[in-house]
Amino acid sequence: MVVIIILMAVLASIIVPSYTRFWHRTRFMGAVNDVADLIADARERAISKDTPSTITYFSSTQTFKLEVTPPTQNTDIPKAMQNGQQSDMQSTGGIRGYQLREGTLVQEFSVGGKGGQGAPSPLSANQAQVLRFREDGTNEGGRITMVNENGYGAMIRVMPSTGQIIIDEM
Repeated sequence: MVVIIILMAVLASIIVPSYTRFWHRTRFMGAVNDVADLIADARERAISKDTPSTITYFSSTQTFKLEVTPPTQNTDIPKAMQNGQQSDMQSTGGIRGYQLREGTLVQEFSVGGKGGQGAPSPLSANQAQVLRFREDGTNEGGRITMVNENGYGAMIRVMPSTGQIIIDEM
């Protein structure tokens, strides 16, 4: 009986820390994937709605905001028809947000260059960074480096032209 108890104690001392590390990593990568999904959604909406979209990161509140710009109204359409289309145009725009999980923060957000390979820009407390997608899904490229309190890190790279998203664990 004592041998079984010692064996269970040894196994527990191995399994519990491993599970804790696994849980923290999975939670962090979930947050990284949520941000990547938001970026992919911005590109998809820009293409499908044929209108620009932006992802804005507010470092003061640690939130991301996806905003789709409604297209401008054609002025050559009669007013009677414009009123009927107005609700369609308003539904084309839209805002979606994401708040980072507790213990996770954006360490770096840079825009431009090859997948955001431009000069990194340190984030100040009240600074907002913007990644824009054009109507055809192209963008200027971007890089978002995220870290958490448990030492995990990841970089989300957005390739210019294609808008491909690459996630690199650090």
